[in-house]
Amino acid sequence: MFHQGWLILLVVLWNYPDHIARMAEAVKDMKPSGLPHKKSGYYVFGLEPMIARDDLNFINIGERNKCYRFRCNLQSL
Repeated sequence: MFHQGWLILLVVLWNYPDHIARMAEAVKDMKPSGLPHKKSGYYVFGLEPMIARDDLNFINIGERNKCYRFRCNLQSL
């Protein structure tokens, strides 16, 4: 289980000290998996996340407000 890249070892309230000690012993030589590398871009979060990347030519944000970005304008963000 611990070799699959888990970030958190959860210890619940009904664990006894010997259970906690055994879990600590099982993972003592293992390092945390770390966070995934984020790609660069302009991140916008609303009802749905949106990431504006350099490889996107045109992004239409919303149907009614006519807000948009062209690829040449992404450099100025």
